[in-house]
Amino acid sequence: GSYPASYTYTGLQIDTDNDGIADPVVITITDADCSEESITIIPPTTCSDACDIDATLTSDVSCDDSGTSSDPSDDTYTFGITVTALNGVGSNGWIAEVPNEGTVTGEYGVEQTFGAYFIPAATSITIVIHDADSADCVATVNVAPPVGGCSGDCAITVNSGGSTICNDAGTPADASDDYWTVPVIVSGNNTGSGWTATDNLGNNYQGAYGEDVIGHYSFDYEAITLTFTDNADGGCVTSITATAPEGPCSYQCSIEIIIIDKVCEDHGTPSDPSDDTYFVIYTVEGFNTSGGYVVDGNENESFAFGTTQYIEMGSINAEEGSFCVHDLLDANCSDCVSFTPPPPCDICEIDYVIVDEPVCNPDDNTYSFTVSVIGINRYSDLGWREIGGLENTGLYGEQVTFGPYPIGEDQHIVIADMTDNPCRTEFDVTSPEPCEVTCSISYEVLAINCDDRGTATPDDDLTRFTVQITGSDEDGCWLTNQGLTSSYGESTIILPADDSDYFITIYDCVDASCSTTLALHTTVPCSTSACDISASVSSLDCDTDDAGNFVVSVLVENAGAGTSWHTLDGHGAGNYGTVTAITGNYPADGSALTITIVDDEDANCTTEVTLTSLTSDDCPSAC
Repeated sequence: GSYPASYTYTGLQIDTDNDGIADPVVITITDADCSEESITIIPPTTCSDACDIDATLTSDVSCDDSGTSSDPSDDTYTFGITVTALNGVGSNGWIAEVPNEGTVTGEYGVEQTFGAYFIPAATSITIVIHDADSADCVATVNVAPPVGGCSGDCAITVNSGGSTICNDAGTPADASDDYWTVPVIVSGNNTGSGWTATDNLGNNYQGAYGEDVIGHYSFDYEAITLTFTDNADGGCVTSITATAPEGPCSYQCSIEIIIIDKVCEDHGTPSDPSDDTYFVIYTVEGFNTSGGYVVDGNENESFAFGTTQYIEMGSINAEEGSFCVHDLLDANCSDCVSFTPPPPCDICEIDYVIVDEPVCNPDDNTYSFTVSVIGINRYSDLGWREIGGLENTGLYGEQVTFGPYPIGEDQHIVIADMTDNPCRTEFDVTSPEPCEVTCSISYEVLAINCDDRGTATPDDDLTRFTVQITGSDEDGCWLTNQGLTSSYGESTIILPADDSDYFITIYDCVDASCSTTLALHTTVPCSTSACDISASVSSLDCDTDDAGNFVVSVLVENAGAGTSWHTLDGHGAGNYGTVTAITGNYPADGSALTITIVDDEDANCTTEVTLTSLTSDDCPSAC
């Protein structure tokens, strides 16, 4: 520039941090004649004094399960924030507002740890930080708490829902069916939807978390151990032991009359039921009783439960008897019983009469006799039965035949009333002497068969007769003049197969005067010659029913066995020795034709006829 002049310098660096130690600015002015002058200027502090801060999450959120890996309720979290002073901050640092947790203070530029805080339900919280000297100088930080915590292990807790409970099963007077149950409150952390439980008896239960009642335990068990398992995590288990309550809990008084017997008294007149009376033998069982009872109408005498007593009931001819009892101290604890009297006690009496004495039966050397059993007193309308023996039965006054019994064996007969077994009569019967036996022989032809003896020669064929020969002496034997002999029973007699009558006299082996004659007619011979057939063509004729075809008539003969034949192609069949037409839709085309003929009884017996077919000139087709 030129003298004199003033100049303004802009853009020089100021003391931005207000610490008074910014570098000074030196301005050197040089004259055109080479002299110079320097001026040193100290920079002023900033003139922009509005407060400005920044906050940053400088340490990530960290979760702590507080040593309880399955209980998220005590989980906490921490994190670190660094607040930076950008401009115009005060000298007292900053203050942070943490939702639901209060305030935190710190210095600028230094990381501050927040927490430990319990984990909130919110998925994000906003922390507002302001300068300690200027509430309007604000920065915010969003922090995401570890929602759900870091205690992820499953745990089950079972608390008693109260004391174990006795149940009378709806029978307040019957302790035998009383049982007890276990009320529980099942809760847990990180569980599935429900649980299963197994007791030390092997019973299984299941339920949802919450309140439940488990078991149906007899009082035979004083304690039960239950093991609970989460239904989504088989390793999530806990156990409890439940103790039976005092029981049983069926406290209502109950008594029962048990009839042991009803006894008739005949008063010394066993055949006169009109004066019979009876008494009842009984006992009374009770539960929750006072220890004794009385019979209604006789309250002056008490009895102990479980003892056997009796009570007079009067005439046996009454339609029904009854009595009641009640507990000695509780008239409402009672029982009554009704019953029919026993039968009159006059005794049953029966006897017997032998109507026909034992007589020998010469047909089988046995004997029988006829008896009539007589009812005298109190006998059954159903009659009587024999004890053992032949187990005969009958009605009183009816004549019944006993037997047959082997000659030489005496019999002891015992008869009992059908409904009163002790009411019996007995007698002995002596066997008569053996019968005089008259010899007799009879026979029956059971079967007649021809035997070709495996040859085709009829001359050696035989007729075999199967004959049942019966003699009066079943253990004896018979013989013939021809030297045949055999035991009585089934025998085989062999004669020639010559279609003839034979008369054979057989004699008892012991008594030759005892005989009979067999009249037997033999069969015709049954040997047959081997099949031997031949066939010849008798004629060839046009088929009047099927123009253009022809019919073959053949004569088939058999020098051996058999009566009929058929063609192998199935078009014809007939009897030997008869001319038979075979209609086989054979075309009249002049070709060679072979027909195979087969015996009906022997498929291996065949013959063939070979011929030349008629021509279309012989048998023209239909127009």
